[in-house]
Amino acid sequence: SIIIFDEAHSLIQKCRDILSWNLSTITIDRAIRESIDFNFGYEKDLEKLRIQLEKINKSTQISETEKLITKDDFKFDPDLAANLKLASDIVLEERKRSNLFTIANFMQAWLQTGKEFVRIFKKAYTKQGKPFQLITYSCLDPSLIFNQIPAHSKILMSGTLIPQEMYRDLLKLDPKDTIMAEYNNPFPKDNRRNLIVPGISTKYDQRSDEMFQKIAYLTSEITNKVPGNTIIFFPSYELRDKISDYFKQRCNKTIFLESNKMTKHEKTELI
Repeated sequence: SIIIFDEAHSLIQKCRDILSWNLSTITIDRAIRESIDFNFGYEKDLEKLRIQLEKINKSTQISETEKLITKDDFKFDPDLAANLKLASDIVLEERKRSNLFTIANFMQAWLQTGKEFVRIFKKAYTKQGKPFQLITYSCLDPSLIFNQIPAHSKILMSGTLIPQEMYRDLLKLDPKDTIMAEYNNPFPKDNRRNLIVPGISTKYDQRSDEMFQKIAYLTSEITNKVPGNTIIFFPSYELRDKISDYFKQRCNKTIFLESNKMTKHEKTELI
């Protein structure tokens, strides 16, 4: 097999995420309710886990959002992990997900040792602004999983794979067997115009009706003056639709909207 990884600049973090585990007070609360629903009787054991996270939180300075912790900062009976795993099997027969299953897997990972991992305590907030705490057993070495993939060769490509030596070294690829190449943009620079508009952003914390109207005004001004056709790209369909409501009021041209339910063939036909 020859395996091709597109958008390979995100590969490092993806590999780390697959081998990383986290446990939050929210998950523990849900697991307690799960234990009650199925009459497992693990509520007190789970509450002890929650108390440990709150204890770490109290020992954390107000200015700190996260800090390094040790394996001994979060202790439990190893048998509890095995028991929760057995209980989660019963839950998964009725439900698609199990919080007991999540906790059991985290506990089993937490018991491991290795310099390729780090333990971190974090303070966080829900979308509603409610505070919660979590601990993570985070993988630092993406090569642990990447080099387990059997292949004749692997091709990593991206428009932002720079510096290439860093990606090669982090994935522990053999320099003798690794070919690095960079290709120039095939489109003439004279045909390219990059414009940055101050005060315009699609960042989540800056989204508002006022911002949507500004973006709609600017994009409609451009499309109305361009003699040919124009394609406008957005970070998400949701954002596109909110701006589109204002855009269609100003645009003088026929508007085609891509749907997230379209097949590849339908998208090609649209273009």
